[in-house]
Amino acid sequence: MKSRAVLAGLIALVFGFSIFAAEVEPAKVTLPADGPVTDVSFSSDGTKLLFAYNNVINLYKTDGTLIKKFGVKDGPTIDVLDYAGGTIAVFAYTNPAQFEIWDENGVNTKKLGAIPKDADECSVNANIETSKSYRLLLSRDGKNLINVSQTDNFGGVKARNIETGKLTVFKGYEDTSVYGCSLNADGTKFATISRGEQVKIWDLAKGTVISTIETGDPMNTSYYGKDVAFLGDGSLAVLKNDLSLWSAEGKLIKTIKKEADAGYKIVRSSRDGNFFGVAFEESGFAVYKKDGTLVKVIMTEGQQSLPCGVTGIAFSPDNKFVAVSTDGGAMSKGDVRIYAL
Repeated sequence: MKSRAVLAGLIALVFGFSIFAAEVEPAKVTLPADGPVTDVSFSSDGTKLLFAYNNVINLYKTDGTLIKKFGVKDGPTIDVLDYAGGTIAVFAYTNPAQFEIWDENGVNTKKLGAIPKDADECSVNANIETSKSYRLLLSRDGKNLINVSQTDNFGGVKARNIETGKLTVFKGYEDTSVYGCSLNADGTKFATISRGEQVKIWDLAKGTVISTIETGDPMNTSYYGKDVAFLGDGSLAVLKNDLSLWSAEGKLIKTIKKEADAGYKIVRSSRDGNFFGVAFEESGFAVYKKDGTLVKVIMTEGQQSLPCGVTGIAFSPDNKFVAVSTDGGAMSKGDVRIYAL
């Protein structure tokens, strides 16, 4: 085990990658994919796992047994997805794009988002998606869909009622793109982070801003590595150049020591908010308790022990396991790995 970690470090040095001192922990289950995996999500009862690569949606039992593969034949690559209450939602950026809603039997039950009759309609119809969605979330009951995106299409935060198709455009980010989104433990609120590192907490039912938190430098408008996760006590894990915890009232609680010689990519919390995980730019991820106490760091290797980037993190509902999706590194053969917590 240690020799593999040393080998990975030497190879990473040759290829110019940063690597961090963490043991390579074997996954409990590994599910292969024929391409970089987009994201990963546990079912509401924790018995199934959903992920996508290219245009293929994959539904597995958590013991590694395949249930079904499905999707739009010859469709575009899926960018983001979520899975809750037996409902599966995916978004693939075309221009314009639609949200596809599926059930667990692989039946495409609904398309959300208007199809434009002409190009001019895109500029006056908020229901037409002309921007890439950076994060897609289903409410806990699977009845509402939240997505965050660039702001060239009526603002960066929207919600859709899946049954009625009703669209809510959340006002407050009219001039900046939105990159991260996270539900709180009971699903009544969600948090977002903008390009200018401004965090907002929203009331999902009312469609209104509850509070606004200035967490950093509004002039640091780069895209990469900005994300937010709601935690169980109402606080927030905020990802920028650093990883920090903030109160819902906007007070900085603590900045967490970096566990890798690399930047950050994404942060995801467990459904009860008692844990959160953060992915590093090049390879691996770390898991923390909600107070910022480190639980473990795991290095993710690809083929030939090369670094393999984490693209998604999901906690099982009972917090016994954490699943990560990967891009496959240099070989572009991703997978999903389930680790014991």
